[in-house]
Amino acid sequence: MDSHIHKPGDGRGRRDVFLNGKPLKRCIYADTKRGIADVHVLDDQGRLKIHKRGKRPLSKRLRGKVEVVPCG
Repeated sequence: MDSHIHKPGDGRGRRDVFLNGKPLKRCIYADTKRGIADVHVLDDQGRLKIHKRGKRPLSKRLRGKVEVVPCG
């Protein structure tokens, strides 16, 4: 299996990220070799959850079989 690290804005174009065969929304980092994917956390109304200090968005690390494929 070819390893792949995905970060938005890395100049390789748009890609879809799948975790255990299910598509991920708002993925900010994915590593196929290590089997991890980081996604932004949403609140009940679908907005980004913000850390109470620092004003940064919260993220959650998911583990499993990660696949990164070109959009299309």
